[in-house]
Amino acid sequence: MVPPGTVCQPIYTWWGYGCETGGYVYSATVAYKDISAGGLNAAAGLSIRITDSGWKFYAESRHHYAFSRIPSTLIPVTFGFRFN
Repeated sequence: MVPPGTVCQPIYTWWGYGCETGGYVYSATVAYKDISAGGLNAAAGLSIRITDSGWKFYAESRHHYAFSRIPSTLIPVTFGFRFN
């Protein structure tokens, strides 16, 4: 928690703190949002067999998007080999 009277920094707004005109953190809660937020998730991938050895190369990408006060996007890419 940021104590009232602290000089505002841009990162404080990401955590939901407000700033007074003079540049200090509010001493009262001005807004509240639960920690949960809705979102979207989509994925695409491929798998390629390497000759007749039973090994496969795979690659996958996912797009995660969360609807929050500050919208968040994450796009991890995974790749590797598997045997089956």
